[in-house]
Amino acid sequence: MSGVHPPEPAPHADALCTRLREQFADIATILLNVNSKNTNVILGTETHTLYGPGYIEDTLCGVPVQLGPLSFYQVNTLAAERLYGIAAQYAQLTPDDLLLDLYCGAGTIGLSMADHCRELVGVEIVPEAIESAKANAARMGMLWPQRAASSAPMPGRRPRSWPPRACTQTS
Repeated sequence: MSGVHPPEPAPHADALCTRLREQFADIATILLNVNSKNTNVILGTETHTLYGPGYIEDTLCGVPVQLGPLSFYQVNTLAAERLYGIAAQYAQLTPDDLLLDLYCGAGTIGLSMADHCRELVGVEIVPEAIESAKANAARMGMLWPQRAASSAPMPGRRPRSWPPRACTQTS
């Protein structure tokens, strides 16, 4: 769970965490994001972990993901897996292809297709999402390129021994 709060201290944050954990035993982490700016941007740059590790974990199309409050993630995973499968079919990737995952977020789309191409490069501007993408690729045994693609590199070449992991194809 992630909440957004103005800059003044959050009253009763400990009591809120306790009540939430009593009501919802499956809560993995509780975060409080501080946004002191009067803009149309919801989340601020400062996030405090009130309970748990500060991230959640899931698996999407065989890609183990670790997500923080600024990471984009499609919460309807059944629909996402279906869409990723269709996207993989349309991409018609070959082992010689370079796959560019633009606006990659946590990297789930590109990583779900990484076994079908020679190299995967992701481009993202949100620093936390870039770190999530790197960590997600590392969990899959992916190596990182030495060169940066734009200002936001993502996974590079996969090791030869890396087992194929692909999103389930849909018919």
